[in-house]
Amino acid sequence: MKKKILFKINSEYSRFYIKLALKLQKKYDCNLSFLVNNITVKKIVESISPKSSPLIISDLNKKKIDISILHKKSKRIEEFYNTKLSLIISQDRSFGQGYLYNVSKVPEIKRSNWEYDEILSYYVDLIEKYEKNISDKDIYIEHILSPVAHMVCKKFNVKCFGLASAKYEDRMIWVTSPHLINLKYIERIKNNLNKKNSITKNIKYKIDEEASRRIKKQEVTFLSIFKRSIEIIYSETKSLILRTKRKNTYSYYAWLIPNIRKFTNHLYLKKIGIGLNSLNSKKFVFFPMHLEPEIALLNVSPEFSNSMECITWISKSLPFNYYLVLKEHPASLSVRDQNYYRMLNKIPNVFFSDPSISSWELIKKSTFASTITGTVGFESIFFNKPVISFGKNQIINNLPSVFYSSNYEQTNLNIDKILKIIDDKELLQFSKTILYNSLIESSFDLPELKFIGQNQDVSDNTVDIAFSNLINEHSDAF
Repeated sequence: MKKKILFKINSEYSRFYIKLALKLQKKYDCNLSFLVNNITVKKIVESISPKSSPLIISDLNKKKIDISILHKKSKRIEEFYNTKLSLIISQDRSFGQGYLYNVSKVPEIKRSNWEYDEILSYYVDLIEKYEKNISDKDIYIEHILSPVAHMVCKKFNVKCFGLASAKYEDRMIWVTSPHLINLKYIERIKNNLNKKNSITKNIKYKIDEEASRRIKKQEVTFLSIFKRSIEIIYSETKSLILRTKRKNTYSYYAWLIPNIRKFTNHLYLKKIGIGLNSLNSKKFVFFPMHLEPEIALLNVSPEFSNSMECITWISKSLPFNYYLVLKEHPASLSVRDQNYYRMLNKIPNVFFSDPSISSWELIKKSTFASTITGTVGFESIFFNKPVISFGKNQIINNLPSVFYSSNYEQTNLNIDKILKIIDDKELLQFSKTILYNSLIESSFDLPELKFIGQNQDVSDNTVDIAFSNLINEHSDAF
């Protein structure tokens, strides 16, 4: 019987995934179908695969609601999937805006003001669409697996895959959940934990090139802010004239003021931030402020995403001669209220670093690092530093030098544990060896991907590499 494979094509890397889909179809003679997120992507799919008839899955228009039917359907979904629709809604950067209290200056998305039953109706409709399109399939593939699609796939025993950065150079990894988890990756870590005499020296971290490129784009100077403001004005004016903006999204020019705020917040942190010379004389813990709102936080750690709470727990758990040093993510400068920084700066043992200091420098000089999600946890392992993880689903949680905390008591206990192992070079080197070996075994190099946009083509070689790793690493699915 032919395999049925469903691809969800989003704006990002669209041509890459379409080519991958066609290669799978050619290899396995499978029944192939497509979902897309908007009309632009639908046209791209049709231009490459004219007979595909892709379906637009997301409809942001309000619909008439029969409350009794809606509540009956909502109850059916929660019971069938053993979940809460409230948790699913919280992971939506629009409907979940009320949870983003750490970034109170995020521009309002119009649909965030919908009535609760209107939001329920949207998600019930979306879940039913996914059920209709996924339930009879064998495999589902999407760039970043959405929580809803993953939930449906899991219930109907459909294998699902998404592509994510391995957080090391240009390497990528096929994951099987929105938490960016690959079970074989975890299995390799656990197997390598048993090889206690296997320690590799001279392992050096190679920077995640895509993350580095994104951060460089966030450069904060008067000229960069001025250029970006002109770009926003031009783009929004063009969209206004041509009426191309999607309904129920951001208002026109919504990001203009935040772009200017980015510069003023940067100046404020330059004023209050401490430099490297001051840090040389201090014992400190490093906590990177997270990019919000972003999938890396909303989807990877849906259970907990409150940076302020983490900072509070660490601050209250540190010995008298330790400090907590924060570094703001440059992209979040535009969406934080300056009072947020002022309040944090009033905590006696908490300091902001000068924005010009790199994360690597802070990791190297710190006693240990702490993070909810993101790259800093990985980097810290490679710099032989212990980590407190506040993200339940981080792959590094499986390492002996990483301590997961979900509350103040655990944080306090884990800090005491960490301070006892900070000089255990063998343990820290062992953690690094385990992570490196497991990562290399589970991932593959895909350097071209970071240069690919919505309308850019991709080489056959790049598609071949991703294809080969997918079918070899997950041969049971094919």
